[in-house]
Amino acid sequence: MNAEVPIHARIEYRPLPFDIEAEQALLGTLIRDPRKYWQVADRNMLATEHFYDALHQRLFAAIATVVPRDETISTVSLNSAMRGDKGLEEVGGIEYLEGLAFSSPAGLNVKATAKIIRDIATRRTLLKLGEDMADACMGEGAEIDPDTLADRFGEQIYDATHKEEAGKGPQDIYQVALRAAELADAARRNPDKAKISTGIRCVDTALGGIFPKDLTVLGAAPNLGKSGLVAQIALSAASAGHATMFFSLEMAAEELGMRFIAKEVGVPSNRLTEGRTSEADVTRAFEVAPAMAELPLRIDDTSYLTTAQMRARCQAMRRRQGGLSLVIIDHLRFIRSEDRRADFTEQMQQITRDLKALAKEMEVGVLLVAHLNREFWKRNDHRPILSDLYGASAIEQNADHIWFLHREEYFLERSVPPETDQKAYGQWQEACERARGWAELFGAKRRGGPLGSAKLKFDAPFVRFSDPDDGQHTTSAQEMML
Repeated sequence: MNAEVPIHARIEYRPLPFDIEAEQALLGTLIRDPRKYWQVADRNMLATEHFYDALHQRLFAAIATVVPRDETISTVSLNSAMRGDKGLEEVGGIEYLEGLAFSSPAGLNVKATAKIIRDIATRRTLLKLGEDMADACMGEGAEIDPDTLADRFGEQIYDATHKEEAGKGPQDIYQVALRAAELADAARRNPDKAKISTGIRCVDTALGGIFPKDLTVLGAAPNLGKSGLVAQIALSAASAGHATMFFSLEMAAEELGMRFIAKEVGVPSNRLTEGRTSEADVTRAFEVAPAMAELPLRIDDTSYLTTAQMRARCQAMRRRQGGLSLVIIDHLRFIRSEDRRADFTEQMQQITRDLKALAKEMEVGVLLVAHLNREFWKRNDHRPILSDLYGASAIEQNADHIWFLHREEYFLERSVPPETDQKAYGQWQEACERARGWAELFGAKRRGGPLGSAKLKFDAPFVRFSDPDDGQHTTSAQEMML
């Protein structure tokens, strides 16, 4: 590339790519043997807009209309179906159709030819996106933040190249049932690959873990350790080989990193942050950091991302990493709505729908952290219920699973009765003793299974959760790498 030539002078407008012969060969084959239509119609392999020639678009649409009614169509019936089409009349009407059928190659691989046509159509779409991108970068919208532009066009590029994944169209029940049976057998043979473990056995047993294509919401009041819990899940999942994207929309990446290395160093993360450590502790931190280098875990601490921006960044990680299994978002209130004019309920509906679509289309588990609303604090009973969630109606409608984290100890410490009331004070002390160091994670919604509850040990200095019967806390990243 010649650096002396201005970039605007190097932008060339070229004719759009197309392959008329491939389109004619495919259409001719479908006219001659209409049953082959089902090979290209399955799962939206080919659509009318994939054809470059406008007449070919209408002809394929006519075939798609006629074949389901009668698989023995002829040039006569097809011509009748397109009666009044001036484009067809101009090229000879029924004679053109007969010519297509007669000249189509014998034994044409219709799936391969359909892919050629679709791929060329995708290139046309990408060229158009390239023009739009150039306009956005050089035109009146040039003041838009480059990261925003990159995310926006990244999503559009993904959509252009993965249309067949987003909507598979009607599917034969036999094929659906067969794939379901195959998935069930794979899950039986290797249960660990059928879901993503939280790294805490009692949670996996009671709540099932995190499943691909599902949106799981974790709700809790502030300061109960939910950010620590999802950070722990992220590290456990990545240590098990599950590529994980962590959107830490509230907490800085460095603060999250402190929590990751705190256990390995053996001191609480706040001491690392505040500098209340020894030289040996810092040396240990530098020693354990390389153990995390091989983990498939990326952290994005950009605040107020939209779902479209998160999706684009997940796509980029999937391409870079060669796959993606888990997306963690902490938390809902820091997700920016695409439509700021919509009311709160509409924004929550759109955000949660988008995250559910992301989980389904990218076949990843999505774990979303949500806070509780003001109504929660008005109740004496602080064990949360569905209506306590921030954005409750949208979450309840769109989430596959809803978990709540609860620590009775936290609320007891903030409701001390007067010492003059000896009976009440004594009961409070007993309750505090029973609750000290314990947490509960319980299900409020579980699609396709019973609700469950898990009692967890809670190590407050390290903000770490573990099984009640564990002598050790959850396995560290360094241990996982050994």
